[in-house]
Amino acid sequence: MSEDSSEIKTVTRKQLRGLGLSLYHAAAITKVLKPFSQKSSTYFYSIPEVVGSLRQYLQRPRIKPATRETLKAALDILLDLIGNIVPVAFGTSTDPELSRLTRELMSTISKTNSSLAALKVDAENKATARTKRETT
Repeated sequence: MSEDSSEIKTVTRKQLRGLGLSLYHAAAITKVLKPFSQKSSTYFYSIPEVVGSLRQYLQRPRIKPATRETLKAALDILLDLIGNIVPVAFGTSTDPELSRLTRELMSTISKTNSSLAALKVDAENKATARTKRETT
């Protein structure tokens, strides 16, 4: 997943599985999306598009409660990855220094949240791989 906020961040089906989604749900959520890029046989999907598809999928009434919780947990992690922060009009303050510091703070918080979410995804993927190795 990319680090620069100006780049479009991407995710693969395998990474979605690492977030706890089943193979079926990872495929169902990305099936309607156009891949952002492809490397070998791996398709990369834009995280904002995956979030939209996941939200749409959650609207289905017949999803079991445990599955719904898993999907919501994955949605929360993906939202952290894209830094889902509502823009605020910092220029309305009377103190320009306060506005500048607030912008810097919000940018730093967003980068930190994104980094923590990426680390969480990596840790979950490694734990899943380790568990699979131990069971085989």
